[in-house]
Amino acid sequence: MSKFGQRVKHLVGEMIPPALFFFLAFQLLALTQALMLRQYDINAPIFVAGLVGALVVAKVVVLADTAKQATSCPPTAKWRMRSSGRVSG
Repeated sequence: MSKFGQRVKHLVGEMIPPALFFFLAFQLLALTQALMLRQYDINAPIFVAGLVGALVVAKVVVLADTAKQATSCPPTAKWRMRSSGRVSG
């Protein structure tokens, strides 16, 4: 498998747990909204909005986690900042 294929497989694997969590949460909210609208005879297709919202939020969670790991300081830089008592830069 190519390097690109491996990277895509890894990203999809990281995205599955948050996507499932947010999908279930957004679908519960959509169900509540649909039941409330049904009282007034309003039919609204909300399933797709919950699905797209869950995928977007899951991707943001994965990107935020990746960015957090990319911007972390090496352990020696943290020690220097703590030992000197000031931050230079």
